[in-house]
Amino acid sequence: MAAAPTMVLGIDCSTQSMTGVLLGIDPADTGSPPEILYEQRIAYTADPRTSGFGIDPTTLILPPQIPGQADQPPGMFLAALDALLHDLHAAGAPMARIAALQISAQQHGHVYLSPHAPAAFRSLNTGSAEPGLAQRFQQAFSYPASPIWMTSSTTLEAAELREAVGGAEAMIRESGSDSPLRFTGAVIRRIGTHHPQAYQQTIAIRLLSSFLAGVLTGTIDVPADWGNGAGTSLMNYRERSWSLPLMKAAADGLPGGFPELQRKLGSLAHPLRWAGSIASYFRQHYGLSPDCRVGIGSGDNPQSKVAVQGDLLSLGTSFVYMIEQNEPTVDLQGYSNSMYDGLGRPFIFACRTNGAAVWDRICSEHEISPQDYPTREHALQQTPAGSRIVCWQPSTESFPVSPQIPFFREEEAGSSFASDYAGLVDSTLGILYHCTREMSTSVEALRITGGPTASIAICTRIASMWQRPVMRVGAAGAAYGAALAAYAGLCVETTPFAEPAAVLAGRLPAGDIIYPDPRMTAAYHHGSTAYLPRLMQSFARQQRYQYAE
Repeated sequence: MAAAPTMVLGIDCSTQSMTGVLLGIDPADTGSPPEILYEQRIAYTADPRTSGFGIDPTTLILPPQIPGQADQPPGMFLAALDALLHDLHAAGAPMARIAALQISAQQHGHVYLSPHAPAAFRSLNTGSAEPGLAQRFQQAFSYPASPIWMTSSTTLEAAELREAVGGAEAMIRESGSDSPLRFTGAVIRRIGTHHPQAYQQTIAIRLLSSFLAGVLTGTIDVPADWGNGAGTSLMNYRERSWSLPLMKAAADGLPGGFPELQRKLGSLAHPLRWAGSIASYFRQHYGLSPDCRVGIGSGDNPQSKVAVQGDLLSLGTSFVYMIEQNEPTVDLQGYSNSMYDGLGRPFIFACRTNGAAVWDRICSEHEISPQDYPTREHALQQTPAGSRIVCWQPSTESFPVSPQIPFFREEEAGSSFASDYAGLVDSTLGILYHCTREMSTSVEALRITGGPTASIAICTRIASMWQRPVMRVGAAGAAYGAALAAYAGLCVETTPFAEPAAVLAGRLPAGDIIYPDPRMTAAYHHGSTAYLPRLMQSFARQQRYQYAE
């Protein structure tokens, strides 16, 4: 008789929604991807159970008090968790058979817990049926909001961390990144200096993944994982421990200094470590088994990387390029960030803010519906690759760091939607390729995901520019990766010396492969009129113009 499949749940707390993916994995079938049994999503602004927490439906954040402030309400995440588990249970998901679950949460997001928080956590294991999570934790936050990854109000604090260790190169060698504004350490320092009373009343600071894992187990003491630790600007990247000079710099002048900040942050651990067993609240309300294990979780980018062996390029609102490394490596140019994925493997992470959303905007500028995919595809087919330089950065760019750049065409004559759209696709991909070209030596298929990968023309352009095949792996996402991490955690626990990546090797999703077009490759790379050198020269000129202004 065949063994029953192992059921694992991945929960992703993103900027827009909370998603759950329940996988069924046959332990005996090591060569096939798992089956997605159930998938549920709670959209914060659309679901009545989460729409009343005050976030702007366009920006998805609370109204900022200063430019660059980007907060979301922690009560919204708790209400979404209740709603998600309720909907899975109501849909007939076999909750009692879930062996383990893992959390994915937007990186850099974190909460400040008040002296009332321990009682809220303990209440989840007392058997009390009411009230719901958001109500139980109403008094649990010393700072009323959760700063998230969109935060950019920390220029001073980020610079203080960088200078404390001797400048950009020293910062990169120590932490793996050049002190980005959104990273948690700079935000904590800003909260501590501008809201000293709230900081002094804070008994613990938890990254969102650790916080939600603590809620699910009813314990406040859940460590941060290495992947999220790398996103704080406070962790020594290679040693995977809190950095003494960076912690001291972040805590300089704050109540209690370095020892108090270290106590508030707690410890660091491997991302496959268990936080504990599911709390009685979730057994009582949603039928989960008391044997269900809960992992400490990780960030959304590390958990997305779990589902891919090799390099991954995600084409979404922004472009996210995750480059696998054999050992911890840093980018001394400061373009990218060094991370660990949800299995503990090192990778380099590059995020280009002006991504596919800009492609949609150029459609609207030409009065073409962004959903008119046949017209977009035809534009790429009729415009030779590398024939037009069209650049546009509506948002300040983090990769490479550069200002907003108004729309411009290198060649003005004969502009049309086809040439503008194809030129913009080539330029956004080309800048990303140029800035990452020395970070990966792999010639294996580049895994790609996201909505634009439905376009064969875009896939062929990527394959030709990167000069390697591409494999479309669908939109598995961070919740899917988190569920795989939960399964890997179970296997590593029961099989001595098992490597997490080896456990999952035959179970990762695969897709069709698109190969480079030699003519496109030649247009991008070869000859005196090659596109990429011309593009980067033009991009550099535009940056100088903007900085001069």
